[in-house]
Amino acid sequence: MVRGKICLLSLAASAVLILQCGPILAGVTWFQMAAALECAKREGVYQTPDEGLRALAHLSSGDIERVEISSAGPNAFDGSSPRVRLVTARVWAASRGDGKPTSPRGYGAAGSFFLRVQDG
Repeated sequence: MVRGKICLLSLAASAVLILQCGPILAGVTWFQMAAALECAKREGVYQTPDEGLRALAHLSSGDIERVEISSAGPNAFDGSSPRVRLVTARVWAASRGDGKPTSPRGYGAAGSFFLRVQDG
């Protein structure tokens, strides 16, 4: 009987903890998302995903010779998620952003996800 009471108390304590921490977790998550979107609006608005990846490549590599987009399209194979785009590219540059040389094949790989957003 004592074991059943301990289990019930443990379950009740867990429920109270979840009810108290749930709103805090939701608030922190919302704040982080809002801050990330505000940062993207301020620093990362591009006309096309291709243009965005080219700009990011120039920020992360030094002395770029060429950027060749390898693939650009929806993140889902069936095209069901058209607002999230994945763009990959080959970047020919003298060095990477961290100062190390590029790979022996002469180029480095770059890629990023882009989210299509509209005002409102």
